[in-house]
Amino acid sequence: MVAAARESGMADTEVATSDRQLIGGTLEGVITSSAMEAITRSELDVQIVTARRFPRSLAHFKARALTMIRLDVETAESCRYVLPRRKRQPDGTFKRENVEGPSVRLAEIVQVAYGNIRAGARIVAETDREVVAQGFCHDLETNTAVVMEVQRRIVDGNGRRYSDDMVTMTKNAACAIARRNAVFAVIPRAFVNPLMEAAKKVAAGDAKTLSESRTRALAAFAELGVSAAAICDKLERGGVEDIDLEDLLLLSGLLTAIRERETTVEAEFPPPPGTEERAGSRTAAVAETLARRRAHADQATGRGAESPATPPPAAPPETPTPPTPPETP
Repeated sequence: MVAAARESGMADTEVATSDRQLIGGTLEGVITSSAMEAITRSELDVQIVTARRFPRSLAHFKARALTMIRLDVETAESCRYVLPRRKRQPDGTFKRENVEGPSVRLAEIVQVAYGNIRAGARIVAETDREVVAQGFCHDLETNTAVVMEVQRRIVDGNGRRYSDDMVTMTKNAACAIARRNAVFAVIPRAFVNPLMEAAKKVAAGDAKTLSESRTRALAAFAELGVSAAAICDKLERGGVEDIDLEDLLLLSGLLTAIRERETTVEAEFPPPPGTEERAGSRTAAVAETLARRRAHADQATGRGAESPATPPPAAPPETPTPPTPPETP
């Protein structure tokens, strides 16, 4: 009986090679789909059992999330994005309306604080013009799972394909946005909206810090090649001194949207009609900023260009030639 069982077990695991020979067991380095499925299912079952054994506390979730949001102003500013848009009114005029939402950074904070949750993203398709990212989120306690997809184009306004580095950056941004959308589709917005309001209060500061915040915002956009005049036109303000706390909230959200590639500098700050911007001015400004930051990083890690140990000796100063005395008769 034992021998028969062993023979039967061997027959179940025999694998046919390309030359029609049968080898007992599986080929080395090959895992069948059924075995991989069993491994994945067992890992997921363990995670679900653990999550239900140690359920989350909503009070602890809120406290942990607020602690991370209130670490500093920069963290609070990165928790939301804002896209200013002009909407046509029934009387024919245009009114500015802001499209606002939680950012990728807030999704990271919420995911960590919420606990007992799985989330991730990957690229599922790529064409000559766009990439498609798929994000997923699974609440292990309630067994709620959501899959979201995001498309991002990889060509410029003239139809030219991005460089390899830009395509990689676009893929990473698409994956981050897809994962964010999946996370906020699983975690109720009733928990997320109060966190956004708390981030807005921290980012806004108060009247005492208005001037400092205004200077910091203008400097951040200047690194992207956006002038103060363009920002005032975007906000419909007469000058820099007219920028208030509400405008600073909009600017911080817009800066987050640009950094997360929800939009671009060119789309938000187009050149005035009838004028042409200097060719490559903004691109050159951004490239110069990145090069400057890379140079600082290289110097900090000791990889920058080495300066000579001793400066070359300076040439001795020339001594003036004394005048020739006049001849006496």
